[in-house]
Amino acid sequence: MRNGYGKIVVEIATHSLILRKNLNIFVNKMVLLEMKTPERAGGRAA
Repeated sequence: MRNGYGKIVVEIATHSLILRKNLNIFVNKMVLLEMKTPERAGGRAA
């Protein structure tokens, strides 16, 4: 029982790490896209 529970916890932890990494990559891409568009960058700067 305990061994199976530990396995589930490890799987959840690894999945959340992968999701977090993917989310960071997605956010970085969105930021880069916003920086590339001049009107949005100008609006943010002003």
